Amino acid sequence: MNNEKRNRSTNFTLEEELHLVQEIQKVKHILECKTTNSISIKQKEAAWNEVLTKYNSFNRTRSLLQLKSKYDNLKTGSRKYAANCRAAHRGTGGGPPLINDIKSAIYDIVIEILNKKTVAGLDNSYDDDATEIVDSKSPRLNDVLLEFTGDEFNAMDVVYENDGIVSTIPEGEQQFITTETNNESKQVGTSTAAPQVQPIRSSKERWSYTPKTLKRKSKKLIVNEQNTVVNLKEKYILLKTTALEEERQDRKKRLVMDEEYHRVKMELIKIEIELKRKQL
Repeated sequence: MNNEKRNRSTNFTLEEELHLVQEIQKVKHILECKTTNSISIKQKEAAWNEVLTKYNSFNRTRSLLQLKSKYDNLKTGSRKYAANCRAAHRGTGGGPPLINDIKSAIYDIVIEILNKKTVAGLDNSYDDDATEIVDSKSPRLNDVLLEFTGDEFNAMDVVYENDGIVSTIPEGEQQFITTETNNESKQVGTSTAAPQVQPIRSSKERWSYTPKTLKRKSKKLIVNEQNTVVNLKEKYILLKTTALEEERQDRKKRLVMDEEYHRVKMELIKIEIELKRKQL
């Protein structure tokens, strides 16, 4: 039994976690490959060493074991995050709102690395109890004719679900609706037959009629893509990544300046030593 005490290192910050998963995402086709042989093992070792080198060049020094352990913890956390989102989505009213923070952005990247289908599962398009999605291209116009037989009502209301417009046609008005026949107009001698005209009967009489001239084309649902949660999250990740990249560039410039300052200082020390030797 190994009684050696594990060395306790500093906690990973959110920026360090984001940098780690971004470096892993570049070589995910190697690290998450299911093939296991001598070649794939060597490729995975080389990929992990590359991730370790790039990570340590911009952050505090970590060991390869620490990075692998952190990545395993992030994979476990991402699966819990996906399960909580799925459970909240099936709750009443769609569940609580999603929190757009850097931690959820990190989990989204890890889920993308692991393949979303293996974490969230597949959608069953045949036998499923999920909420039905209405196709915007399907006709949504339904004409509902309300008939009134009592003496208290003397009008017919036509309700359109498409626009929520209520149209009332009072009884007694002399209105006519022209209907087109499917056959071509028949010619009698040199004259053309007039279209058939049907008067609107009393609302007390039972009748069903769908006025074609009053139908309106169904309007497509326009989604404002700028306000969707996914686009806001992608925009946040892009801005955060840009800020981190600028911070890395600043660190790199400071390192170059420090090296140049150290080199010049050493040259001055050497010159001072030579001068003192000559004076002696």
